[in-house]
Amino acid sequence: IIEDGKNGFLYSWGNVEDLASKMRACIVSKTLLNQLALNGKTMASQRFTSIQNSDAIFDIYGRYLN
Repeated sequence: IIEDGKNGFLYSWGNVEDLASKMRACIVSKTLLNQLALNGKTMASQRFTSIQNSDAIFDIYGRYLN
């Protein structure tokens, strides 16, 4: 779901320097932070609509009730 540099950042597990660097980039650049947030909101609104969510729930119920 996270696209590195587009709607968030990925970092190597356990690599605190990598995590700190990406956190620092967000603190230093409000423009970057706002763009990541906007891209994340856009992606979420496209991928997770109420219809998609209800379809997924009905699918789950259908698998377990049949």
